[in-house]
Amino acid sequence: MSKYEMTEIERRWIEDYCNQTISREEFALFEKALELSPDLRAATRQYLALDSNLRQGSELVADIEAAWSSSEPSKVVRFPSWIGIAAAAAIAFLVGFGSDWFLSNSNNRIDEVATSSSEFEATANGYAVVHGIIDAKTESGSEIHAGDVLGSETISLISGSARVDFFSGAQVYIEAPVKLEIRSAWEATFHSGKLRAKVPPAARGFTIEANGRRIVDLGTEFGIDTSADEVKVEVFSGKIELEDRELLKGDAVSLTRDGRTTPIQSDIDSFSNLFTMATGISESAKRSFANWVDYSDSFSRDPRLIAYYPFISEPAERSDWVPSGLYPENKELDGAVVLAEWVDGRWSGLKGAVEFRRPGSRVRVNIPGDFEAYTFSCWARIDSLDRRYNALFLADSYQTGEPHWQIRNDGVLMIGVMVDDQAPRLNPVAGQSHLGRSRNYYSPPFWDITKSGQWLHLVSIYDPGSRKAAHYVNGEKVSEQEVQEAYVIKRLRIGNAEIGNWGDPNRKDPSYAIRNLNGRIDELAIFNAALSESEIKTLYQKGQGN
Repeated sequence: MSKYEMTEIERRWIEDYCNQTISREEFALFEKALELSPDLRAATRQYLALDSNLRQGSELVADIEAAWSSSEPSKVVRFPSWIGIAAAAAIAFLVGFGSDWFLSNSNNRIDEVATSSSEFEATANGYAVVHGIIDAKTESGSEIHAGDVLGSETISLISGSARVDFFSGAQVYIEAPVKLEIRSAWEATFHSGKLRAKVPPAARGFTIEANGRRIVDLGTEFGIDTSADEVKVEVFSGKIELEDRELLKGDAVSLTRDGRTTPIQSDIDSFSNLFTMATGISESAKRSFANWVDYSDSFSRDPRLIAYYPFISEPAERSDWVPSGLYPENKELDGAVVLAEWVDGRWSGLKGAVEFRRPGSRVRVNIPGDFEAYTFSCWARIDSLDRRYNALFLADSYQTGEPHWQIRNDGVLMIGVMVDDQAPRLNPVAGQSHLGRSRNYYSPPFWDITKSGQWLHLVSIYDPGSRKAAHYVNGEKVSEQEVQEAYVIKRLRIGNAEIGNWGDPNRKDPSYAIRNLNGRIDELAIFNAALSESEIKTLYQKGQGN
């Protein structure tokens, strides 16, 4: 018998496959996993042999045991009716003759694949990242967010301002109307507007071209203003280099395309807004936050709300406490902070959030009652997906009707509900009896490393009444799946649960799964209903921060 430690989702794939209840989406994931894992292929072959004997009515323990131990492929391979001939042939090859051939004749090749897989390193494209924005609107109408990674592209703002951090270390502040073309981590072309650059020693040599002239920074802070007919350059500290001269602190010049450099009067006040941006909070951000506070107050009175944690600000002298925002006030719903930290939320400097960067960090809550449906909503800023499963909100013991809401390490949003915690389930690897039959519903991947540090609005729905599960990202539906009759559970509950992690405190064993979210969670809400698409879009629109 194989010693391979199969994961929960791999066991579910096999069980659903044998029961002919596997969906197209999950079959595709199962097929891909089989291609990559010879151990999973071997375990699957054993399980199918056992399933075949049970279905054919074998009553002798010896027959079943022989099937389980056999290295021969199963004679009966069932496929859901929707699986095409090509797909069926592919999986039959993998779990039958193909796996035997692959294992016996390609050991070196397998080792190479395994080594390559284990040494895989994630990559991303870009030269800079948007550090922050204030009232920024682009010329094209596309949105710009803090945390956006920028490659070889042009930022054109018709209003507002932004800070762009180049991977060389240079920091560039721009004020609309402005057009900045990023060419590399060390080079940019400034076409129009106002710019302030801060270049630390590690980024010396950072170069900006303006009006056909190259400005090489030698470790300094300077400004460029192209709002008038000429291009003005002023050095605030340190030193910069032009083709024909060096400029020191307090120097200001006008540059023309024909190569002339003319000294002019210093006018540092004209860059005052860009200096304020480094530490200030815009008036529009204050208005936006105030509008959200009003909306949050009315929102907290929605009778469908089960629980609501707005994380408005860290309670005075109570960093270990997350107050419930539900109306009428119910202190029994307050959360207890364990190792998690209060940090800036969507409105930096105005609003709080909670960060879960340490493995033991979590917020403990208890939410009593029976429910008919779930809608989970939160804002999340994900720094990285370090775990196989990264928690958003998980019930402790995962009993019948309890939810698990989390993100897989490939950026897939998933909601799971325990259907029957007493249903027997055979572990096909260990041969031990386990209790519990649950079901997960998945979105397509919505997150990759380029979205690190961005605030995203996530919503997942489980609605047994209408037989659907759905996922939304930033107000838009990204997936919807049918809840099949075999997996409908009408009496839902939560009880003891955790925000940002999972670890059943009632377990007798001190070991626990590490599922803390490496990131922040802001404004988490749970509804005893399936929200409509328009309601979800409103949640997103009203909740966007700076």
